[in-house]
Amino acid sequence: MANLKITLCEGRVAAADLFNSDPYVAVTVAETRVQSPIEEDTTSLQWNWEYVFENITPDHRVRFHVYDSDTPDPDDDLGYFQTTVARFLNGKEGAKQTIHVGDSTLVVVGTWV
Repeated sequence: MANLKITLCEGRVAAADLFNSDPYVAVTVAETRVQSPIEEDTTSLQWNWEYVFENITPDHRVRFHVYDSDTPDPDDDLGYFQTTVARFLNGKEGAKQTIHVGDSTLVVVGTWV
């Protein structure tokens, strides 16, 4: 087992609140789920947010789930992308890659650390 660093670099999300969204991404690897900061009133994101998941194998699942924050109402589900860590990193470890999540696009980096 090794540690996997996921970096959310940037993205474009669908407007869920008329012209903008308050997006965030929930990233799940294996059984660990973490959430990026919420970016308010935007559809164009510059996160540069990262998290290190511990004790991960290539067979674990990785999931990127995009939401629009709607306090106090339930958050809007803008879609998700899911695959194995092995497929996510296949030939792209340490490189920016674009993934499509519903009508949204995320630029992410995955690296074994």
